[in-house]
Amino acid sequence: MTSTTESATLNWTSEDQRAVDTARVLAADAVEKVGNGHPGTA
Repeated sequence: MTSTTESATLNWTSEDQRAVDTARVLAADAVEKVGNGHPGTA
């Protein structure tokens, strides 16, 4: 049995980056709203 590993190449666009940044901001806001946890870990 032979196994072949191929590297996946991701094409990261500015739209992808904006979506990730938005999720980070929303997660940090949720931590601050609850008043529990550390915003740096969100």
